[in-house]
Amino acid sequence: LPNDKPLTWWAHLVLVYYKRFFSRKKDPAGLPLRTKPKTKNLVAQTGPDRKSSLGGIKNIILEGLDGTGKTTIADMLVKTGFKKAKSKYNPHVKDLFVFYRDFLNECSCVPKRFVFDRIFLSEATYGPTLRGKSRLTREHIISLLQNLKHQNTVLVYLHAPINTLLRRVCESDAEKL
Repeated sequence: LPNDKPLTWWAHLVLVYYKRFFSRKKDPAGLPLRTKPKTKNLVAQTGPDRKSSLGGIKNIILEGLDGTGKTTIADMLVKTGFKKAKSKYNPHVKDLFVFYRDFLNECSCVPKRFVFDRIFLSEATYGPTLRGKSRLTREHIISLLQNLKHQNTVLVYLHAPINTLLRRVCESDAEKL
């Protein structure tokens, strides 16, 4: 693979050609991912005769550094029917694991799809960096991730070039003044 293209660009290209291969056969139902029991409910459905969907995905977690576009993408997903949930650091919560466990359990009881603009994974990164330790143990994080897995949640990690991040963060800070 050429070094001047990000890996995500190549993954997208492969998926486009994969889709075209089966579309040219006029047999979208024959896509291997749609015929395998483990993946058939996870493949998105689109077309003029049906409303676009995200397959079996119930929730999306957007993670990444400040300025990567998490909030922008979350706002776009809200326009398609997702409910936005943003996880902000709260030093007053006594037991962060119980807080997130209860929050995720409440989300699972609602038929709505959620887009999380950050979640407990940020604590695992920013806790040790900013406060010297995370308020969640490894076991807590695994338990919360398993909860999300059972809710058909996907994690999307966003990244951007350093110059873009710096520009966006400076613009955001200037807007706050």
